[in-house]
Amino acid sequence: MFEKDLVKILTTVVIECTESGLNKSASIYAIELMKENYRSLIPESYKTKIEKISRKAYKNEEEPSQTSSPCPFCAFDVPDYNLDCNNCHNYIPFCIASGRHVKSTDLTKCPFCKFPAIMSEFINFLNLVNDKQCPMCDNVIDYQLLEIIEEPIIYLKTRKIANLELLEKNSAKSTTD
Repeated sequence: MFEKDLVKILTTVVIECTESGLNKSASIYAIELMKENYRSLIPESYKTKIEKISRKAYKNEEEPSQTSSPCPFCAFDVPDYNLDCNNCHNYIPFCIASGRHVKSTDLTKCPFCKFPAIMSEFINFLNLVNDKQCPMCDNVIDYQLLEIIEEPIIYLKTRKIANLELLEKNSAKSTTD
């Protein structure tokens, strides 16, 4: 399926894992790249770096553990960057400021595009960027106008229904075109 791009993808994974401090994962993927059928396809600019990474023994190194927080629908603990809950099987929206799944206790939305965000993360994001723009719609936002969503379950379920209707509308439109 992705055979022609596999070496590019694995090379990117090794580099990104290394830069993120995920040395054990970087080592595992570097070893895969060093196999005979992939070695000759590695770009020359990365070959020596990947060879060094594959030789280092990171087998016993612990990688940073992933934090988790409650699913906003059922309160089941879900890793922060997972966008689906294995307990209630709902898709959890991501925070536009952090990329983590939203939390029901600290939920807000962009006043313009209505995308959900973790309030504390959104405020931090807006304070860090010079232009104070929403990362989704590029509108300038005064963080003092952001409000906690009082009924997060209702908001999330309404948003889910609206997204499903939009998908159905787009699907029907594409079949008629």
